[in-house]
Parts: sequence; C-alpha cells; structure tokens
Amino acid sequence: MSDVYQSLSEPFPQEMEKRLNKGGANLTYIPISEVINRMNKVLGVENWSFNVKTWQQVGTSIVAHVIVHAKINDTMVSRDGVGGQKIKM
Repeated sequence: MSDVYQSLSEPFPQEMEKRLNKGGANLTYIPISEVINRMNKVLGVENWSFNVKTWQQVGTSIVAHVIVHAKINDTMVSRDGVGGQKIKM
C-alpha cells in the first residue's frame, strides 16, 4: 500500500464524526470540510480537484454526481461519487 493511500485512508478522529437519522437509518458521516482538509494536507492543493458532472433537485434536496481528480505518484486518477444534501435557505 502506498504512503499516499495509507494517509488518505487513516480513520478520522471520532470527534469529527457527525450523525444523521435519514429514512429510518442512523448514518455516520465526516463533514466535507474535513475531507477537503485531508486531501489538501496529503496531496497538496495543486494536486487534486473535483467537478460536478450532474445535479438535480429531488424534492427539497439536491443530488449531485461528482468526479474527484487526483495526481498520485505522478499518475492522474479519477473517482466518481453521488451524494445529496437537503436545501437550507
């Protein structure tokens, strides 16, 4: 396992974990700001980015398909993910 992968995979401190009850499921998540801090620290701000491929409003939430691009050991890698957030106004 590469040092970069190991650093990105380290567990977050338990005090960073947030909980959400959604649709009867009790979910645990890490706020995106903490994930961004980890990416910046491990990869450097110049070696990763993301773009929103698509998004749509579903009821009172936004659901987005996001692609993360990262330069790891001189190789560009990309990974897709889908997530959502309730609209807060």
